Amino acid sequence: TISTERLSTLEDLQAQFDEMSSMVDEFQGTIEGGASEPEELLAIKSQLAQLNGKLDRFQFESVDAVATGDLSSGKSDAKAMRKALNAGVDVLRERVTALHSAL
Repeated sequence: TISTERLSTLEDLQAQFDEMSSMVDEFQGTIEGGASEPEELLAIKSQLAQLNGKLDRFQFESVDAVATGDLSSGKSDAKAMRKALNAGVDVLRERVTALHSAL
């Protein structure tokens, strides 16, 4: 059904989001570890800037592109998943911005 397809799409998007979140966790650990070379920190800063743009595209072109208004079964689940993903992206974007500014 359409609902199943949309929920599956949202689950795939959640997996992509989890990967981006893990990447930020790794960057944060490296930055807070304090034993990094300046070149490594510059590379992380560049990757954080790219990730910020990727998060914007991910949110607006992928998450928000999953329509829920026309669903009947699964509508509330799809809306809740999309809302949670959008909230997670907003929080992750704040973390990325803060880490980028700290470098």
